[in-house]
Amino acid sequence: MFENRLILLLSHFNKLLHIALAIALVIASLMVIWQFSVEVINAVVSGHLVRGFLQSLGTLFLVWTLSSLISAETSYLQNGIFQVRVFIEVVIITLLRQIIVDLSRSPADNKI
Repeated sequence: MFENRLILLLSHFNKLLHIALAIALVIASLMVIWQFSVEVINAVVSGHLVRGFLQSLGTLFLVWTLSSLISAETSYLQNGIFQVRVFIEVVIITLLRQIIVDLSRSPADNKI
């Protein structure tokens, strides 16, 4: 009897945690989209279109990552199944983003 109540309590608490994660992912996505917009505007204003485009593309990859995580969280909240492919997708997106960001850096940026 006690174990069943404890399991039910933990299950509800876990669902609340996943709802909090989903809300945090939405907020993070909105913030990254805002950052993307700022980077595009700065690229146009400064006249460095190619470099600005590559940097904003790197930021856009963050939106893609967050979208994958939101999709996984939605799937988990609907049917309780979390797919491993999400981790693989996030790793691939992260690697692509790193390549784009490295390409957008000038040689002077690499001297630290």
